[in-house]
Amino acid sequence: MGIERDIDIGMVAVPYPERQEIFGKLNEAGFKIFASTGLLFEEYNTVYNHFKIALVKSACGDVPQRFLEGMAQGCCVLSDRPMVDADKLGFVAGVDYWPYTTADEAVQEARMLLETGKWREISANGKHKVIGHEWDARARTVLDTLELI
Repeated sequence: MGIERDIDIGMVAVPYPERQEIFGKLNEAGFKIFASTGLLFEEYNTVYNHFKIALVKSACGDVPQRFLEGMAQGCCVLSDRPMVDADKLGFVAGVDYWPYTTADEAVQEARMLLETGKWREISANGKHKVIGHEWDARARTVLDTLELI
C-alpha cells in the first residue's frame, strides 16, 4: 500500500510571482496545498507522493522537468498552456495532463478534478505515458539533437 495522497495540490519550485498568485488563490479557495522550494531527492519524492495534483507553471511555456516528474510520481499534472513541447513529446492535454491558462482557471479546474475524481484517471494516464521519458532518455535526446555524440 502506498502513501496516502492527503494534499490536494502541491509544487516544489522557485516561488515566482505567477506561482505565488496561483497558490494564493488555491489557498483562498480552501484547498489543502503545499508549496515549497529546496526539497531534493528522497524528500522531493516523498512530498510529491502526497499530492493528488502537481501544479506546473512553466517559466517559459516549455515542458519543465517537474511536468514529467509529477506524472512519474503518480500525480495528476495540472499544467499551464501553451505547453508547446508537450505535443511534440506525445502528451495530450485532457488525457495525460490537465491544462489551465489563468490562476482563476487553475482553481476552477483543480476543483473539478478533485470533486469528480477525474484526477485519478489523468494521473494514471500520465504515469503510463511518461514511461520512456526517464532522465537518461531525455539527456540522450538532447545530446542527439545537438549532435554532441
